[in-house]
Amino acid sequence: MCREGCPVYEVLRFETVAARGRYMLIRGLLEQRYGINETVRKRAYQCMLCGYCLYRCATQTTDAFIALRADVVEAGFTIPEIDRMVRSLVHYGNPFFQEKPKPQLAPRSGSVLFFVGCTYAYIAPKDAQKAATLLLRIGYPIFQRRDEPCCGQVLHLYGYLRDQAAFEERLAAWLSDTGADLIITACPGCYSALKRLEERGQAPHTLHLVEAVLEAQPRFHPLKLRVTWHDPCHLVRMHRMPELPRQLLRQIPSLRFEEMPRHGYNARCCGGPALFYDPELMLEVADRRLSEATSLAVRYLVTSCPLCEYALRKANRILNKRRVILPVQDLLLRALA
Repeated sequence: MCREGCPVYEVLRFETVAARGRYMLIRGLLEQRYGINETVRKRAYQCMLCGYCLYRCATQTTDAFIALRADVVEAGFTIPEIDRMVRSLVHYGNPFFQEKPKPQLAPRSGSVLFFVGCTYAYIAPKDAQKAATLLLRIGYPIFQRRDEPCCGQVLHLYGYLRDQAAFEERLAAWLSDTGADLIITACPGCYSALKRLEERGQAPHTLHLVEAVLEAQPRFHPLKLRVTWHDPCHLVRMHRMPELPRQLLRQIPSLRFEEMPRHGYNARCCGGPALFYDPELMLEVADRRLSEATSLAVRYLVTSCPLCEYALRKANRILNKRRVILPVQDLLLRALA
C-alpha cells in the first residue's frame, strides 16, 4: 500500500497523513462536512510532496495536495514560517531575506544560461560554484546574471498559487531578455519551474546538471571511492530520471557504487520540504534516509539537489551519522582532475 512507503506516515502513523487519508480529508471538504480548520492545515503541510504516492497510485496526488494547500492559503490558515518566506520573496526576490544579489559564479556572457537558484546561491554557494566550474570544464559556454529572479517553485509547492503566477510571468520576461538558447540548472526545484515554462513556450529548453553532463560525454579518470546515491524526489518521480545519475556514476572508472535498500522510484524523501516549518519532522524523515546509507559500507552519499544536501547535512551533523554528503558536481570534478 502507498501509506507504508510514505515518509510522513512512517513517522507519525496517522491515516490522514498518507495519501488515502488525505483524499478522505479532501472529500470531506468537497462534501462540506467541515471547512478549512487547524487540523486540515496541519495535515496539508505534513505532506512532503515527495511523489511516492504518485508513483504508487493512478491518481495525480501531488496536484490534488497542492490544490488543498491553495485552499488553505485562500482561507487564511497559513503557517507563519511559510508566510515569512513568502514576504521575503515579495520584498527581496528570494525566500532567505537576502538583500544582496546572487553571487557571480560564471561568466557574464555566453549562450547557455546557468540558472543558479536561491538555495544554491544563498545556502550553498560553494557547491553552486562547483557546478558552474564543472559545466565550463566540459565545454558548455555558460553565463550567469546576478539579477536572476526566484523561480517561484516554493510558492507553487506551498500553495501560494496567485503569487506564483506573478513570479512566473516575471521569470518568463527575464528569461526572454537573457537571449539564452539553452538553460542548465543544478536545482531540481528550479528545473521543475523552468520545465513548466518550457512546456508553455515561455522558456528555452532546460537541462538538469545530470542530463547536461551525460550529453557532453566527458572522460573521467579512475576514482577509488565507495558511494551511494540519494534520489531527489523531483528528479526521480516528477521527472522520471531514476537511471540517468546511475549511468553517470557507472562512467567513472574504479568508483564503487552501492544502492540503498530503497532507491529509484521507491527512494525515501530527505525530509527537506519540512525543514523551514517543521524541523522535528524533517529530522525524523532524514534519519530514516541516512540510516539506509549507514547500513552500507560507504562513506559518501551523493545527490543532486541543494535542498536534499542541506537537509541531509544538517541531520547528519545532529544525529552523528558520520557520512559525507557530496553534491554530484563535487564528485564529477574529482573524477575530471
